[in-house]
Amino acid sequence: MGFECFTDVRLGPVVAAERKGLALDDTTVRGCPFKIPAVWPNTGTPMTSLRLFKAWSREWGGGGSDEGLRRRMESSWSYIKDFVEENKAQVLVGTQVTCDEAADDEDWSWAKNLLRYLGPDRIMGVAIGNELELLYSKKGVTPECVSRLWRQRGFALQFESRVRDLDGMGFSHIPVTSVFGGFALAGDPFVEDPSKAMVNSFLTEITGKFGDRFVFSFNFYPYFDPHYGLDPGTAGECGAALEAALCFHGSCGLPANLRTVRPKMRQLTGKSGGLLWVGETGWSDPKATTLDTAMASCPAWSSNTSFQAYYANFLEWDLAIDGELPPDHVFYFTARDSHNFGYDEYFGLLEDCLSPTCKLRTPGYVQPEQPGAPPDRQGHRLATLGWTFAAIGMLVLLGVLSSVVFAAVRRSKQRKQTRLKTPSSDSEAIRSPAASGGSAAPAAASSAA
Repeated sequence: MGFECFTDVRLGPVVAAERKGLALDDTTVRGCPFKIPAVWPNTGTPMTSLRLFKAWSREWGGGGSDEGLRRRMESSWSYIKDFVEENKAQVLVGTQVTCDEAADDEDWSWAKNLLRYLGPDRIMGVAIGNELELLYSKKGVTPECVSRLWRQRGFALQFESRVRDLDGMGFSHIPVTSVFGGFALAGDPFVEDPSKAMVNSFLTEITGKFGDRFVFSFNFYPYFDPHYGLDPGTAGECGAALEAALCFHGSCGLPANLRTVRPKMRQLTGKSGGLLWVGETGWSDPKATTLDTAMASCPAWSSNTSFQAYYANFLEWDLAIDGELPPDHVFYFTARDSHNFGYDEYFGLLEDCLSPTCKLRTPGYVQPEQPGAPPDRQGHRLATLGWTFAAIGMLVLLGVLSSVVFAAVRRSKQRKQTRLKTPSSDSEAIRSPAASGGSAAPAAASSAA
């Protein structure tokens, strides 16, 4: 049960669907958690796993008060819980690691509450930190912060503390991970640069402490791969690069990246096997604002045609990797276009919360009218109606207030006119009750009115 976008483009089949999941963007979690796709968009295959990057964020609003934030957060969680229960889905729940320890602690407190609320049976794992090897490059990150996290083992200590908390909550059997990007692989076996990231030291310590409970997880985006170049002799064509990046077999982009991971895992741990997850992969349509490779000059790279090809090939991928064990689980990024870290992202399979249609549809497609559809399939209509009723309510409220103010002004004028005509009547009535034919108390009450 749940939301399904309208489209006339059908894809699939979804191969190995039980080992594939969808990453939930901030737009969906904060704006329309009641419209989590129940099936893979453009297919009829059920969605069985989700990746949630964080439980909540103060940037997502709440009326400016902690109580408002709490109500909005818990409302979102209730929709997520309904989804995972009704669809028997699993969730990879994330929590942040940044230079702001107080903000990290608040984020973790929300994550713990969400984990308890969903229950251990619905949790496939907990991700502590995302692409920390790139934190050094973020705006506002100081060398002191980088040193604290890596040289002084701040990241490892924080990771271990979070796992102790999980164990105390009854989640000791739940896998734990930290998701890295492709840059983490730039080492022997993993990157080890004290000025940027000491991933090798971190993974050595954490795998030694938690063993097979720790899952190696990586985000891979052929879309951003700087090794792809324009076709020779052209200023904006990239046919050869697209052919290599969009496919999912042999030496294609994502499988080729994954084929390097298992040997590095064995080199680090001295053991074969171990769980391997792909935390994110996807394609952008239109062009991502952060695309700064040669492909930014190739219109076909970020076209809807390329977007469809990558997604369709992902759905049909059986996860096989030539010569190596396949990944155990992969997540596609993402449900909807979103805005993160000051940049617009267009990796969504839907445009936004109000869009009832899938991003992949033929030009000019118009969704069919389905008056009998359940409310969650008409979420876009309900959202529109909600704003309409809110506007009507505001107009009615303004009308009532205007009437009250007008009546008060009119009564005030009438009183002034009465006083001008009989300036001493009130005082005489109080001094001489008999003169008005009544008692003093009613006369005083009349005057007060």
